[in-house]
This record gives sequence, structure tokens and C-alpha cells, in this order.
Amino acid sequence: MKTPERPCPDCYAAIERPHHGFNAACDGCAGRMLSRSPVYNESRALGRLTPGYQAALRSVNLTHKHVQIAEACDYMRVNRAKEPRQ
Repeated sequence: MKTPERPCPDCYAAIERPHHGFNAACDGCAGRMLSRSPVYNESRALGRLTPGYQAALRSVNLTHKHVQIAEACDYMRVNRAKEPRQ
């Protein structure tokens, strides 16, 4: 996975709006999208990398670690969005 020097506009928008769309050309968006996918959720529930999830990783040229990081960032964004504004 190439780490962009600057996140794409959709990555920036997702900071404020966690359910913002994805940019197909962005690795950050691809990781965010895959972290929300049924194949990732199945793999996570089973505690192993399933063949379907491995195929999805190869299709976007990411590692499992990248998807885990995207999931953690999503978790922080969603919880941040739920915090009361001061």
C-alpha cells in the first residue's frame, strides 16, 4: 500500500462525516471500505483470514494490518462524532 502524502478529499470528509463515500483511487478509502465489508466481518468473527477476505485484500493491494488500522480510525471517528459539542 502506498501511503499518500495527503489524504484524499473523501478521507478528509470522512473525519467529520464517518459515513462519507469512498474514492476508488485512494488506498485510505479502500482500507476504510474493506474494513466495513462482509468478508472482513466474517474473517474477524472467525478469527482467521478467510479465502474471500484474502482475495479482497489482493484486489485492492492492501495488507490485513492496513484494514485493521482503517477500522480503528473509523471507530475513533464514529465515537468522536457521538461526543457532545462544546
